[in-house]
Amino acid sequence: MTIIGLSVQFCRAIKEKNHQPLFLTSKICEKQELDGKLSLSKLSNENNFLDTLKKQIKTQNTFVMLASDPTAYEKNDQFLRLDRQALTLSGLHFQEYLVLDNRNKDKVKTVLDQASLVILAGGDTHQQNQFFSAIDLGEHLKPIDCPIVGISAGAMNCGEIVINSSEKSKNPELPLILKGMGISQYLIVPHFEKKQKNPDEMKFIIQVSQKMKIYALQDGSYLLNDTIYGRCDLIYQGKITKICDIGESFLLKK
Repeated sequence: MTIIGLSVQFCRAIKEKNHQPLFLTSKICEKQELDGKLSLSKLSNENNFLDTLKKQIKTQNTFVMLASDPTAYEKNDQFLRLDRQALTLSGLHFQEYLVLDNRNKDKVKTVLDQASLVILAGGDTHQQNQFFSAIDLGEHLKPIDCPIVGISAGAMNCGEIVINSSEKSKNPELPLILKGMGISQYLIVPHFEKKQKNPDEMKFIIQVSQKMKIYALQDGSYLLNDTIYGRCDLIYQGKITKICDIGESFLLKK
């Protein structure tokens, strides 16, 4: 489907605003190695991310991580353990930790109904997009009453329209534009400071920006529903304009 076609199909009307806090970001913590083993730091508090997230968490019953590769069971279990480590270091102690992948995809509603915090993992944008579409994740997320955090690919797939620039720059056969879950009306590009160093990706991003507004988040910044916190650039019609900086916030609509 063309960019214009998707824009008309999904942006004809603004969807009803979700009641739950939706965080879209590039990353929430740092990877590190301890004694030769991968570990994660506590969650970042840059631009008050951790403090803001904690205020939105009502209970600490069940943490749910949505995988990017639904078949990578060993890797998914590893990252669930790492997420638990990072959450514990951050003062968040859930009673149960679950990963949602192909092993329990038939129970997606049951799993999400008990969630106190949902994280949509980073990874391969296209692969994750196919998984989320197959389980109709967007419809299952809309009614839940807890914070949702989309990280990198997970953040991009929350939008109505998704730019598949990273994967397409590696595999030209893949589509540039994907249909997202539509739980956010904003078109997000994460890790923008890194993407600016990749001419192939920037070519695709600028191409899409001719018809649609793109909000480019740098690491450490995030979008919470309609408000940006930290460094963000608006890319539209080929122009890149800084609209928010570190330590600042910016309301996208009033």
